[in-house]
Amino acid sequence: MQRLSVTMQTVAQHAGVSRATVSRVLSGADYVEPASKAKVLAAVEELGYVRNAAASQLAMRGSNLVGLLLRDAINPAYAHLQDHLLQEAHAHDMFVVTASTGRMDPACVKLGEVSVLDKLIQLRPAGLIVSSGLVPSDSIVPLARQIPTIVVPRPDPCEQLHVIGYDEVADGRIIAEAVLRAGHRHVAVTLLAKEVSATERLRAQAMSETLQAAGVTVSTIADPVVLHDHAALVRLLKDKLIPAGVTALMFTNDARAIDFLIMAEQLGLHIPEECSVTGFDGIGQAVALSGLTTVRNPLDTVAKQAVAVMGQLLAGNIPAEPVRELYEGTLIAGRTLAQCSA
Repeated sequence: MQRLSVTMQTVAQHAGVSRATVSRVLSGADYVEPASKAKVLAAVEELGYVRNAAASQLAMRGSNLVGLLLRDAINPAYAHLQDHLLQEAHAHDMFVVTASTGRMDPACVKLGEVSVLDKLIQLRPAGLIVSSGLVPSDSIVPLARQIPTIVVPRPDPCEQLHVIGYDEVADGRIIAEAVLRAGHRHVAVTLLAKEVSATERLRAQAMSETLQAAGVTVSTIADPVVLHDHAALVRLLKDKLIPAGVTALMFTNDARAIDFLIMAEQLGLHIPEECSVTGFDGIGQAVALSGLTTVRNPLDTVAKQAVAVMGQLLAGNIPAEPVRELYEGTLIAGRTLAQCSA
Protein backbone atom coordinates (compact mmCIF):
# COMPACT_ATOMS: atom_id res chain seq x y z
CA MET A 1 0.00 0.00 0.00
CA GLN A 2 1.39 3.42 -0.96
CA ARG A 3 1.91 5.95 1.82
CA LEU A 4 -0.24 8.63 0.28
CA SER A 5 -3.24 6.27 0.41
CA VAL A 6 -2.88 5.66 4.14
CA THR A 7 -5.51 7.66 6.00
CA MET A 8 -6.51 7.98 9.64
CA GLN A 9 -9.38 5.58 8.91
CA THR A 10 -6.87 3.05 7.51
CA VAL A 11 -4.87 3.27 10.74
CA ALA A 12 -8.04 2.81 12.79
CA GLN A 13 -9.05 -0.31 10.87
CA HIS A 14 -5.54 -1.77 11.10
CA ALA A 15 -5.37 -1.14 14.85
CA GLY A 16 -8.91 -2.33 15.48
CA VAL A 17 -9.98 0.92 17.15
CA SER A 18 -12.23 3.83 16.26
CA ARG A 19 -11.11 6.78 14.13
CA ALA A 20 -11.78 9.03 17.13
CA THR A 21 -9.29 7.01 19.19
CA VAL A 22 -6.62 7.43 16.50
CA SER A 23 -7.31 11.16 16.46
CA ARG A 24 -6.95 11.41 20.24
CA VAL A 25 -3.65 9.51 20.20
CA LEU A 26 -2.15 11.63 17.43
CA SER A 27 -3.28 14.88 19.05
CA GLY A 28 -1.60 13.94 22.31
CA ALA A 29 -4.76 13.54 24.40
CA ASP A 30 -4.09 11.99 27.82
CA TYR A 31 -7.35 10.06 28.17
CA VAL A 32 -6.58 7.09 25.89
CA GLU A 33 -6.18 3.57 27.27
CA PRO A 34 -2.52 2.45 27.12
CA ALA A 35 -3.39 -0.71 25.17
CA SER A 36 -5.32 1.24 22.53
CA LYS A 37 -2.57 3.83 22.31
CA ALA A 38 0.03 1.12 21.75
CA LYS A 39 -2.08 -0.43 18.96
CA VAL A 40 -2.45 2.94 17.21
CA LEU A 41 1.25 3.78 17.41
CA ALA A 42 2.17 0.35 16.12
CA ALA A 43 -0.24 0.74 13.19
CA VAL A 44 1.16 4.19 12.38
CA GLU A 45 4.69 2.78 12.32
CA GLU A 46 3.76 -0.28 10.27
CA LEU A 47 1.70 1.59 7.69
CA GLY A 48 4.02 4.58 7.42
CA TYR A 49 1.18 6.98 8.17
CA VAL A 50 2.08 10.67 7.91
CA ARG A 51 -0.26 13.00 9.74
CA ASN A 52 -1.71 15.86 7.71
CA ALA A 53 -0.86 18.68 10.11
CA ALA A 54 -2.67 21.35 8.11
CA ALA A 55 -5.89 19.33 8.02
CA SER A 56 -5.60 18.65 11.73
CA GLN A 57 -5.24 22.35 12.42
CA LEU A 58 -8.32 23.12 10.35
CA ALA A 59 -10.31 20.65 12.38
CA MET A 60 -9.38 22.32 15.65
CA ARG A 61 -11.26 25.28 17.06
CA GLY A 62 -8.40 26.30 19.33
CA SER A 63 -5.11 25.75 17.53
CA ASN A 64 -1.57 27.05 17.36
CA LEU A 65 -1.75 27.77 13.63
CA VAL A 66 -0.55 31.30 12.85
CA GLY A 67 -0.77 32.90 9.40
CA LEU A 68 2.10 35.13 8.24
CA LEU A 69 1.75 37.54 5.33
CA LEU A 70 5.25 38.41 4.10
CA ARG A 71 5.88 41.33 1.75
CA ASP A 72 8.82 39.95 -0.25
CA ALA A 73 10.64 36.74 0.67
CA ILE A 74 13.51 37.58 -1.71
CA ASN A 75 14.38 40.82 0.06
CA PRO A 76 16.95 39.94 2.79
CA ALA A 77 15.22 42.28 5.26
CA TYR A 78 11.99 40.26 5.02
CA ALA A 79 13.67 36.88 4.56
CA HIS A 80 15.71 37.24 7.75
CA LEU A 81 12.71 38.58 9.65
CA GLN A 82 10.73 35.53 8.55
CA ASP A 83 13.52 33.24 9.70
CA HIS A 84 13.59 34.85 13.16
CA LEU A 85 9.79 34.70 13.42
CA LEU A 86 9.79 31.00 12.52
CA GLN A 87 12.49 30.23 15.08
CA GLU A 88 10.61 32.05 17.81
CA ALA A 89 7.30 30.48 16.78
CA HIS A 90 8.85 27.01 16.92
CA ALA A 91 10.12 27.72 20.43
CA HIS A 92 6.55 28.68 21.41
CA ASP A 93 5.02 25.58 19.77
CA MET A 94 3.30 27.59 17.04
CA PHE A 95 2.76 26.30 13.50
CA VAL A 96 3.28 29.10 10.96
CA VAL A 97 1.88 29.19 7.43
CA THR A 98 3.59 31.85 5.30
CA ALA A 99 2.10 33.51 2.22
CA SER A 100 3.65 36.14 -0.03
CA THR A 101 2.76 37.85 -3.29
CA GLY A 102 6.43 38.00 -4.26
CA ARG A 103 7.75 40.70 -6.57
CA MET A 104 4.60 41.46 -8.51
CA ASP A 105 3.86 44.78 -10.22
CA PRO A 106 3.66 47.51 -7.54
CA ALA A 107 0.34 48.62 -9.06
CA CYS A 108 -1.14 45.18 -8.30
CA VAL A 109 0.67 44.13 -5.14
CA LYS A 110 -1.65 45.89 -2.68
CA LEU A 111 -4.73 44.16 -4.10
CA GLY A 112 -2.77 40.92 -4.27
CA GLU A 113 -1.80 41.08 -0.61
CA VAL A 114 -5.36 41.79 0.49
CA SER A 115 -6.42 38.73 -1.51
CA VAL A 116 -3.70 36.63 0.15
CA LEU A 117 -4.89 37.79 3.56
CA ASP A 118 -8.40 36.59 2.70
CA LYS A 119 -7.00 33.19 1.76
CA LEU A 120 -5.01 32.97 4.98
CA ILE A 121 -8.17 33.63 6.97
CA GLN A 122 -9.87 30.76 5.13
CA LEU A 123 -7.31 28.46 6.79
CA ARG A 124 -8.88 29.48 10.11
CA PRO A 125 -5.62 30.39 11.86
CA ALA A 126 -5.64 31.12 15.57
CA GLY A 127 -3.60 34.25 14.92
CA LEU A 128 -2.27 36.44 12.13
CA ILE A 129 1.00 38.36 11.61
CA VAL A 130 1.00 40.98 8.85
CA SER A 131 4.49 41.84 7.65
CA SER A 132 4.02 44.26 4.78
CA GLY A 133 4.18 48.00 4.31
CA LEU A 134 1.45 48.01 1.68
CA VAL A 135 -1.67 46.43 3.15
CA PRO A 136 -3.90 49.32 4.32
CA SER A 137 -4.75 49.45 8.00
CA ASP A 138 -8.42 49.53 7.02
CA SER A 139 -8.01 46.08 5.50
CA ILE A 140 -6.37 44.67 8.64
CA VAL A 141 -8.69 46.08 11.33
CA PRO A 142 -11.71 43.91 10.37
CA LEU A 143 -9.51 40.81 10.59
CA ALA A 144 -8.11 41.91 13.94
CA ARG A 145 -11.67 41.99 15.29
CA GLN A 146 -12.00 38.28 14.45
CA ILE A 147 -8.63 36.83 15.49
CA PRO A 148 -5.47 38.03 17.29
CA THR A 149 -3.50 40.07 14.74
CA ILE A 150 -0.11 41.77 15.01
CA VAL A 151 1.46 44.13 12.47
CA VAL A 152 5.21 43.50 12.14
CA PRO A 153 7.56 45.38 11.65
CA ARG A 154 6.04 48.55 10.17
CA PRO A 155 5.18 51.28 12.71
CA ASP A 156 1.51 51.37 11.73
CA PRO A 157 -0.16 54.47 13.22
CA CYS A 158 -3.55 52.77 13.56
CA GLU A 159 -4.51 52.78 17.23
CA GLN A 160 -6.75 49.74 16.83
CA LEU A 161 -3.93 47.35 15.92
CA HIS A 162 -1.22 45.57 17.87
CA VAL A 163 2.12 46.78 16.44
CA ILE A 164 5.60 45.39 17.13
CA GLY A 165 7.99 47.15 14.79
CA TYR A 166 11.00 49.21 13.89
CA ASP A 167 11.23 52.84 14.90
CA GLU A 168 11.74 54.01 11.32
CA VAL A 169 11.79 57.70 12.29
CA ALA A 170 14.53 57.14 14.87
CA ASP A 171 16.49 54.95 12.43
CA GLY A 172 16.18 57.56 9.69
CA ARG A 173 17.61 60.07 12.11
CA ILE A 174 20.46 57.70 13.06
CA ILE A 175 21.70 57.25 9.48
CA ALA A 176 21.19 60.95 8.65
CA GLU A 177 23.23 61.98 11.68
CA ALA A 178 26.06 59.73 10.47
CA VAL A 179 26.02 61.64 7.16
CA LEU A 180 26.04 64.92 9.07
CA ARG A 181 29.03 63.85 11.17
CA ALA A 182 30.87 63.05 7.95
CA GLY A 183 30.48 66.70 6.97
CA HIS A 184 28.16 66.39 3.96
CA ARG A 185 26.20 69.55 3.17
CA HIS A 186 24.38 68.59 -0.04
CA VAL A 187 22.75 65.17 -0.01
CA ALA A 188 20.51 63.29 -2.44
CA VAL A 189 17.75 61.11 -0.92
CA THR A 190 15.76 58.50 -2.83
CA LEU A 191 11.99 58.83 -2.30
CA LEU A 192 9.66 56.01 -3.32
CA ALA A 193 5.95 56.55 -3.80
CA LYS A 194 3.84 55.64 -0.80
CA GLU A 195 2.02 53.09 -2.96
CA VAL A 196 5.32 51.27 -3.55
CA SER A 197 6.46 51.31 0.08
CA ALA A 198 4.94 53.40 2.83
CA THR A 199 7.74 52.29 5.15
CA GLU A 200 10.54 53.43 2.84
CA ARG A 201 8.80 56.73 2.24
CA LEU A 202 8.68 57.27 6.02
CA ARG A 203 12.40 56.52 6.21
CA ALA A 204 13.16 59.05 3.46
CA GLN A 205 11.09 61.72 5.16
CA ALA A 206 12.86 61.14 8.49
CA MET A 207 16.28 61.35 6.83
CA SER A 208 15.39 64.49 4.88
CA GLU A 209 13.90 66.25 7.90
CA THR A 210 16.98 65.52 10.01
CA LEU A 211 19.32 66.82 7.30
CA GLN A 212 17.27 69.92 6.58
CA ALA A 213 17.01 70.76 10.28
CA ALA A 214 20.82 70.90 10.29
CA GLY A 215 20.87 73.25 7.30
CA VAL A 216 21.83 70.62 4.72
CA THR A 217 20.58 70.95 1.15
CA VAL A 218 18.51 67.89 0.19
CA SER A 219 17.91 66.87 -3.42
CA THR A 220 15.06 64.37 -3.66
CA ILE A 221 15.13 61.66 -6.33
CA ALA A 222 11.55 60.54 -6.84
CA ASP A 223 11.35 59.65 -10.55
CA PRO A 224 10.29 55.95 -10.53
CA VAL A 225 12.05 55.33 -13.84
CA VAL A 226 15.37 56.53 -12.45
CA LEU A 227 14.87 54.78 -9.12
CA HIS A 228 14.40 51.41 -10.82
CA ASP A 229 17.12 51.90 -13.45
CA HIS A 230 20.44 52.03 -11.63
CA ALA A 231 22.36 52.87 -14.78
CA ALA A 232 20.15 55.93 -15.22
CA LEU A 233 20.71 56.84 -11.57
CA VAL A 234 24.48 56.63 -11.99
CA ARG A 235 24.28 58.88 -15.03
CA LEU A 236 22.09 61.35 -13.15
CA LEU A 237 24.69 61.59 -10.41
CA LYS A 238 27.65 61.93 -12.77
CA ASP A 239 26.02 64.40 -15.16
CA LYS A 240 23.90 66.56 -12.86
CA LEU A 241 23.90 65.94 -9.12
CA ILE A 242 27.63 65.67 -8.41
CA PRO A 243 28.43 68.76 -10.55
CA ALA A 244 25.69 70.57 -8.59
CA GLY A 245 27.45 69.76 -5.31
CA VAL A 246 25.89 66.50 -4.11
CA THR A 247 28.42 64.48 -2.12
CA ALA A 248 26.25 61.68 -0.71
CA LEU A 249 23.35 59.51 -1.88
CA MET A 250 21.01 57.92 0.68
CA PHE A 251 18.87 54.86 -0.10
CA THR A 252 15.89 53.65 1.90
CA ASN A 253 16.84 49.99 1.70
CA ASP A 254 20.06 48.01 1.30
CA ALA A 255 18.96 45.99 -1.73
CA ARG A 256 18.71 49.07 -3.93
CA ALA A 257 21.87 50.56 -2.47
CA ILE A 258 23.90 47.42 -3.22
CA ASP A 259 22.49 47.14 -6.75
CA PHE A 260 23.53 50.76 -7.25
CA LEU A 261 27.05 50.08 -5.96
CA ILE A 262 27.44 47.27 -8.48
CA MET A 263 26.27 49.49 -11.35
CA ALA A 264 28.44 52.39 -10.20
CA GLU A 265 31.53 50.20 -10.36
CA GLN A 266 30.60 48.99 -13.84
CA LEU A 267 30.10 52.55 -15.11
CA GLY A 268 33.20 54.00 -13.49
CA LEU A 269 31.66 56.01 -10.64
CA HIS A 270 34.00 55.69 -7.66
CA ILE A 271 32.34 55.15 -4.29
CA PRO A 272 32.95 56.85 -1.90
CA GLU A 273 35.61 59.02 -3.55
CA GLU A 274 33.16 60.73 -5.89
CA CYS A 275 29.98 60.16 -3.92
CA SER A 276 29.23 58.49 -0.58
CA VAL A 277 26.37 55.99 -0.35
CA THR A 278 24.24 54.78 2.56
CA GLY A 279 21.58 52.09 2.89
CA PHE A 280 18.90 51.01 5.34
CA ASP A 281 18.17 47.55 6.88
CA GLY A 282 21.65 46.20 7.70
CA ILE A 283 20.74 42.58 6.97
CA GLY A 284 22.54 39.89 4.98
CA GLN A 285 26.05 39.00 3.86
CA ALA A 286 25.96 41.43 0.94
CA VAL A 287 26.00 44.33 3.40
CA ALA A 288 29.24 43.12 4.97
CA LEU A 289 30.85 42.26 1.63
CA SER A 290 30.00 45.64 0.10
CA GLY A 291 31.09 47.62 3.14
CA LEU A 292 27.82 49.54 2.98
CA THR A 293 27.19 52.12 5.67
CA THR A 294 23.66 51.44 6.89
CA VAL A 295 21.41 51.11 9.92
CA ARG A 296 20.57 47.62 11.14
CA ASN A 297 16.96 46.81 11.94
CA PRO A 298 16.46 45.12 15.35
CA LEU A 299 14.70 42.18 13.72
CA ASP A 300 15.74 39.68 16.40
CA THR A 301 14.15 41.77 19.14
CA VAL A 302 11.05 42.51 17.08
CA ALA A 303 10.53 38.84 16.15
CA LYS A 304 10.99 37.72 19.75
CA GLN A 305 8.51 40.30 21.07
CA ALA A 306 5.97 39.70 18.31
CA VAL A 307 5.79 35.96 18.97
CA ALA A 308 5.71 36.52 22.74
CA VAL A 309 2.77 38.90 22.37
CA MET A 310 1.03 36.50 19.99
CA GLY A 311 1.43 33.77 22.60
CA GLN A 312 -0.27 35.97 25.17
CA LEU A 313 -3.11 36.79 22.80
CA LEU A 314 -3.65 33.13 21.90
CA ALA A 315 -3.77 32.32 25.61
CA GLY A 316 -6.62 34.80 25.99
CA ASN A 317 -4.59 37.47 27.77
CA ILE A 318 -5.97 40.47 25.89
CA PRO A 319 -4.57 43.86 27.01
CA ALA A 320 -6.91 46.76 27.69
CA GLU A 321 -5.18 48.76 24.96
CA PRO A 322 -3.47 47.53 21.76
CA VAL A 323 0.22 46.72 22.22
CA ARG A 324 2.55 49.21 20.52
CA GLU A 325 6.30 48.65 20.77
CA LEU A 326 8.85 50.26 18.44
CA TYR A 327 12.56 49.47 18.61
CA GLU A 328 15.52 51.51 17.34
CA GLY A 329 18.21 50.02 15.12
CA THR A 330 21.98 50.46 15.26
CA LEU A 331 24.43 52.13 12.91
CA ILE A 332 26.76 49.97 10.81
CA ALA A 333 29.74 52.09 9.86
CA GLY A 334 31.01 50.84 6.51
CA ARG A 335 33.39 51.97 3.77
CA THR A 336 30.82 53.68 1.55
CA LEU A 337 30.45 56.82 3.71
CA ALA A 338 33.54 59.02 3.51
CA GLN A 339 34.42 62.21 5.32
CA CYS A 340 33.47 65.09 3.05
CA SER A 341 36.39 67.39 2.19
CA ALA A 342 34.28 70.01 0.38
